[in-house]
Amino acid sequence: DLKNTCEPYRCRPGNGVACKTCRSLGTRTEHHQCATCNFGHFLTDDSKCEPYTCSTGSGASCKVCMDKLTGTANDQCEECNPGFELTEEKTCRPFTCEIGDEGSCKSCRLRALRTSDGQCEECN
Repeated sequence: DLKNTCEPYRCRPGNGVACKTCRSLGTRTEHHQCATCNFGHFLTDDSKCEPYTCSTGSGASCKVCMDKLTGTANDQCEECNPGFELTEEKTCRPFTCEIGDEGSCKSCRLRALRTSDGQCEECN
């Protein structure tokens, strides 16, 4: 004898990838659909929470990544590689240098040695 029963989609708030808050029962189309996520996580298109990611490397990549629990986006840096500065968005921007006539550089300092914009190796 089979019984047809309806089971509500489950969702339990918690830490990490668990929901900070769940979608209301009437809007869920599967188990564990979130309305909001915990710090360091973002809401996916299918209402799941995923952690922000960050990888270190050379150039504009992070030298040191932000703590994942305090991040608000992917690839946010705590520290940049030489020749790059940390922006308000916690990404790394290369220091710039212009070669040209008066007021510009005749040649630019190597990027990895720059500590600010406009640093010349040789001036005009």
